[in-house]
Amino acid sequence: MSEEDLLTETGDDNVSPSSPDLLKPDKATPDDVRASELDTSGTDGDKEASSDLLSGDEGTESKNVVPDAYVFEPPEGVSVDQVQIDKFGDFAKEMGLTQDQYSKIVNYELNRSQEFSEAAVAEWKARTEGWAKESISDREFGGSAYEESMAVARTALKKFGDESLVQLLSDPSPENPMGLGLRRHPGVFRAFARIGKAMGNPSFVEGSNAPTEQDKLERLYPSMYKK
Repeated sequence: MSEEDLLTETGDDNVSPSSPDLLKPDKATPDDVRASELDTSGTDGDKEASSDLLSGDEGTESKNVVPDAYVFEPPEGVSVDQVQIDKFGDFAKEMGLTQDQYSKIVNYELNRSQEFSEAAVAEWKARTEGWAKESISDREFGGSAYEESMAVARTALKKFGDESLVQLLSDPSPENPMGLGLRRHPGVFRAFARIGKAMGNPSFVEGSNAPTEQDKLERLYPSMYKK
């Protein structure tokens, strides 16, 4: 209520003496009484005010009603687990939650899940970046030998790794849900670098053509194994 309304209602002394209200007689005359009895403007105003108050009560009452089915519209671009949403709807109905209470809880949980996911992604990113730094500084294959070591490691992976291994080493994504992001792990890097280095060794032979112990002896002592 404005200051002017307050002053007017309380009959503050600051009201101008020339106000028509102040010029009215202190005692009502019979004509004034009859006029007041016929004046229904105040009654109509009370009815209108009562109607507004009743409407407000009805609105409040409707907000406290447990709905037959809860409605939830996820934000644009956000996917939710509808099965879990339905399960929570059954729980909310059992607890007697209103639509407003239900919506507030679901939105709170959605925001909390998003914050948790963002924190998990940030933590995973920091971890993999740490792996990469450790690989670059590796005593055996890092430092000035890192680029060459990485090249031979990739060669070994292409030679011996199949598609499922590549997917496992790759970063996780909607297209690659089984990915573990191990391609930066120093242990994985060292293992494939050693395999690649062994591949470049002339003594490294694959499959059934690998030399046996007797083959080695024949090369050392050819005169003992004349054919």
